[in-house]
Amino acid sequence: MAPSLYDIEPERVVGTLVDYRYDAQNKTLTRGQQLLGAPDEGVEKVVRIQQMLGRRPIFAAGNSAGDGPLLDYTQASDGPALSILIDHDDAEREYAYKSVAASIRDDRDIVEVGRESGWRIISMREDWASVFASDPS
Repeated sequence: MAPSLYDIEPERVVGTLVDYRYDAQNKTLTRGQQLLGAPDEGVEKVVRIQQMLGRRPIFAAGNSAGDGPLLDYTQASDGPALSILIDHDDAEREYAYKSVAASIRDDRDIVEVGRESGWRIISMREDWASVFASDPS
């Protein structure tokens, strides 16, 4: 999906792992439906990035509680670092919604957590000139 949507090579993408099945008779590989380990949310996201890349990020952007540990980990770098939280607060041009993670239960507002944590908060309503490429603005 990364090459067709974002023009990013699959080798440069880290994400939730799923199982595959190899059929030796037909010499085909089929993507399964089972996850290999936990979904890449929360602490698991930090661990997976370390496993796949072997180093701490200096830039991270997220939009939910599932990105909090990664934004904290990035922010804690010894050198320059930038952690950005996207606030989906533009009901007119997108959808205004609270950013929550599917597998993480946290009653705190992630935007307030971000402010307390020193992340850069980006408001879709206030900071984006356009949300979609077809926006007339």
